[in-house]
Amino acid sequence: LSQKAELLLWGAGVQSNNCRQTAASCARLGLDCHLVLSRGSHDDQVQGNLLLDYLMGASYELVDETVGPELDERIARTAERFRAQGRKVYNWDRHRVRSRAALGYVLCMAEIAEQLGTEGVEPAALYVCSAGATGAGLALAATVLGLPFPVRNVLPIHWPWNEQEDMAELAGQTAELLGLPTRLNATEIHVEDRFVGPGYGVATPECAEAIELLARTEGILLDPSYTGKAMAGLIADIRNGCFAPDQSVVFVHTGGTPALFAYRNELVEMIGAKAVP
Repeated sequence: LSQKAELLLWGAGVQSNNCRQTAASCARLGLDCHLVLSRGSHDDQVQGNLLLDYLMGASYELVDETVGPELDERIARTAERFRAQGRKVYNWDRHRVRSRAALGYVLCMAEIAEQLGTEGVEPAALYVCSAGATGAGLALAATVLGLPFPVRNVLPIHWPWNEQEDMAELAGQTAELLGLPTRLNATEIHVEDRFVGPGYGVATPECAEAIELLARTEGILLDPSYTGKAMAGLIADIRNGCFAPDQSVVFVHTGGTPALFAYRNELVEMIGAKAVP
């Protein structure tokens, strides 16, 4: 809005929660929204988050480029195409956007710390699915607030760069935005990459088990791209004896319920239908 843009161009996977929330924000603010969405392993059916993008008025195109530098280049080319048509497109800047995204999770951790103090809970660890701004913001806040428990980032994707170094750098950019002198080094960022599976957005048997377990014991829904894989990592650590039964662990649920519907076939196959004959 400050740049007088009338079109916001964004992109990620076809079932992106981020893009769906972006479409919602644009609808609320009266901005046109165009999404460049990577198909990945999904078909072209309008369902899940893609259906919500459509309902909220976003235009979109489905492309074959993978999430990461390939898709970023495609988004840049699409932006130039709209500019050539005379559209005032929001000038997407990775540095500006990612540090503000991390800032949101600095505030998230502050809320968590306040709630833990109120409840008198001292967790042994915090688990979240992140390979970027989410985890960077949580780690920065944990350091600034002097919280004694580690932030464990279960990766949803293998980036073509060092995730720990990237997240540490991003934490520093966010600290700069806040006027804080705090800086993190890569060794202070904990990442777990064993649960990505074959690729980003691909359901795995471990995440399907986690989705089933939490749904049938707590009535809480996880998704196959993010929270299901983070919970799979937590379950594995519990089974490996990392935590005692009387210890508490914080799990940050980052949403994703609409995407479940796009994974209907995989989840039914992995979990098994239990229809009454």
